[in-house]
Amino acid sequence: MKYLKVLSKSKIFKDIDENNISSMLTCLDSKTKNYKKNEYILREGDFTGSICFILKGNVVISKIDFWGNQNVLSKLSPSDHFAESFAASKLKVAVDAIATSDCTIMFIPIASITKICSNACGYHIALMNNLMELIACKNIYLTSKISHMAKRTTKDKLMSYLMTMSKTKGSDTFTIPFNRQELADYLSVDRSAMSNELSKLRDDNILKFEKNHFEIIGK
Repeated sequence: MKYLKVLSKSKIFKDIDENNISSMLTCLDSKTKNYKKNEYILREGDFTGSICFILKGNVVISKIDFWGNQNVLSKLSPSDHFAESFAASKLKVAVDAIATSDCTIMFIPIASITKICSNACGYHIALMNNLMELIACKNIYLTSKISHMAKRTTKDKLMSYLMTMSKTKGSDTFTIPFNRQELADYLSVDRSAMSNELSKLRDDNILKFEKNHFEIIGK
């Protein structure tokens, strides 16, 4: 299978080698579909019973508010996956998943993961355990986003996010996955106001940055 190396890097297939992933895909009833840039993979209000794996391209997960503003929840790349919580809960999808480049997406029905296959292979048990761990991690990620957005000012939201990224990377120097507009959408702030705050933080010798690469120099 062409994208085995990409799938092997997915956290859902952690500790499962490529040969076993290949043999599992038929058992898991996987299907693959191509999408063009700016095409919707999932829309808010859809139902899905499948986890979506990105084999090629990039995807943004976002939500449009009452006034039409886009709130970016996450930006995903090959080996990432999405929609597992909606597939598991059988609830309507509450976000949009949009291809930001030409994409290849693999769909694996969650029912194929949560039921033991006829072969009762040990790798299937590992797959279920990985899925449970990842759903828990996604909940922690969303809790972190809520904590950033709960800050009162644009500066506080920025520093909350950047300090969290620094701790996650274990370094004062790090790269974030967003461009300026995407970061503003993620934090639900005005891009111009955010750019002004970034300039002030740089002038105050708190930050250095170049595009999406940051260094925290004053804490």
